[in-house]
Amino acid sequence: MTRFYHSLTAHYNIMYNGEVAFEKGMDAQTEGHKDDYNSLLPMYISTNKATANMGKGSYATAIEKCEKAIKLHSIKKKPEQKAGKKRTQAEKDYLARKEFNPYLWKTWMMMGESQFQRGEFIEAASTFNYIIRLYATQPEVSNLARAWMARCYVALEWPYDAEDVLRKMSKDSFNLKIQQEYDNSRAAWLIQTEQYEEAIPLLRKSISLQKNPTQKARLNFLL
Repeated sequence: MTRFYHSLTAHYNIMYNGEVAFEKGMDAQTEGHKDDYNSLLPMYISTNKATANMGKGSYATAIEKCEKAIKLHSIKKKPEQKAGKKRTQAEKDYLARKEFNPYLWKTWMMMGESQFQRGEFIEAASTFNYIIRLYATQPEVSNLARAWMARCYVALEWPYDAEDVLRKMSKDSFNLKIQQEYDNSRAAWLIQTEQYEEAIPLLRKSISLQKNPTQKARLNFLL
């Protein structure tokens, strides 16, 4: 019940406002970004310094809400267990966790994504690296953070670091969301390293899944 309460409170009392602020920041950047069609378009508009400055206040609010939610609702204490009880592997994996609020991983991810959108790629990479360590026993979370960390390295123009992160991702634990983020980050890395033919099918996947019509239209110019 304690875990349920903290999860529910973090989501609805704090993170709702953070999510609204994040979306405002995204809208400001999408509407205000200007592309130079005389050169190769960037995969991520936040790599443009002028665009990264748009919506900064909204992203700052999102980060503030994330920090507040983590401070108030993080649960590090392991649940009590009966002595001598034989545990299943699933129970052992659960007890090996470092964070027991089932919603808080989304809060950490929003913090990293907000930093990324602000053009703070080193800070974002640091956040995603922390998520990887904090959720080491939950590959569905840690692999998602790895895909975003690779994206940070692409934005920083560190292609070897991005390649290393992508190569070490365990595809056995990929779900649909992780696969989408992996394909997106790998497409960006392939474009950066001028492996255009290999990037095309992954880029087409990213375009087909892009919900924002403006972003979908601009990504088509990369094909």
